[in-house]
Amino acid sequence: MTLVRLIGLAAVCTHATLAAAQVTSFDDVEYWVGEGANRAALVIDWSEFEGEGDPLVWGYRWDGVATGRQMLIDVITADERLYGKLTPGDVLVLGLGYDRHEPASFAISDGSTFDQSGLTHAGTNNDFNAAATDPGDAYAEGWDDDFWHYATRADGFDSPWVSSQQPMGLRTLTDGVVDGWTFTQFVKDQRDYVTYPDPASPALPPAVPLLGDYNADGSVDAADYTVWRDGGSPAGPIHSDYLLWRDNYLPATGSPAGAPSSASPAPEPLAALLLMLAGVCTAGARLFSSRQLGTTS
Repeated sequence: MTLVRLIGLAAVCTHATLAAAQVTSFDDVEYWVGEGANRAALVIDWSEFEGEGDPLVWGYRWDGVATGRQMLIDVITADERLYGKLTPGDVLVLGLGYDRHEPASFAISDGSTFDQSGLTHAGTNNDFNAAATDPGDAYAEGWDDDFWHYATRADGFDSPWVSSQQPMGLRTLTDGVVDGWTFTQFVKDQRDYVTYPDPASPALPPAVPLLGDYNADGSVDAADYTVWRDGGSPAGPIHSDYLLWRDNYLPATGSPAGAPSSASPAPEPLAALLLMLAGVCTAGARLFSSRQLGTTS
């Protein structure tokens, strides 16, 4: 797992994954991937049944030419919580997953290993019955009776959904389109297997981690100084990591014993060391003087 996919991990644990409002326009999208003058949206719904899939929306920007496959893979790569199982060559979608808790902990029950981009690959002749090992995470996979249905909106969120007439690798994106993936469970002769995403909430970017929060508890306090002192900060007990802690130090009421008080600045390690040495030297001088004079105090 690379630093790109791990960044913000601690903050994600306490950061809300879903927003309350539903996306009705590109202005409602909060998590954007890529750069460029063109924009599209990606919607993923983990269940065709209304109210069960908790669908999410990501935005995508690009210049030049881009395909539906490129958008899906770029979004999976960018969002450390999103995972995909594709066929070799990234031709077909077999499974999609979303970690609603800790990105680095996502796993599925068949033991598939996801690469640093959040992808794993399998053939279409496999048994597709894997589930997320954490019941709170979203994951669905299939190919025959159960499968991911690919649909599009040609002109923003107000236009109707239609089934894509092209595989994602051959579909060229245009400015303002919306791509949707819905997990569909086909029941023969009972209903139409074509389903479209429900109204979706915007996926939120991971919260930015606090600089100096070395124990990842959401605050920068005396406990982080202890972590730094004991060598537990990213670069170890060096002055640059100390400065990150000092500059972001926000003492709170009820800090642990020994923490700097809110009325005083964060301690400088060099100053503290000099004071300690001065105290030792003073005590030594007094002892030496007493012995020379033949007295004790």
